[in-house]
Amino acid sequence: MLAFALSVVSFPLLLDRNVGIAVAIVTSLKAIYRNPFTMALWGLFVAGAGFAQNIVQWKGFLCNRHKNLRRGPDLPSDQSHRYFNG
Repeated sequence: MLAFALSVVSFPLLLDRNVGIAVAIVTSLKAIYRNPFTMALWGLFVAGAGFAQNIVQWKGFLCNRHKNLRRGPDLPSDQSHRYFNG
């Protein structure tokens, strides 16, 4: 939560304006203090998107794990015989 509070406005502000790190952090904290509900919704959205991405990745890993046990390299190469023939 501290990382979100310090970076929600700081990173875009540092990229867009010519300000220092201290000014950007103070501005980020002021934005959270003045708009707590909006910032909480944004934080929940970011956390939910990250959680959904993890679910999608783990579903693909768990569902396809048994099909490709001896899959080998993704790109064909002249050393691919080492994966299949020992």
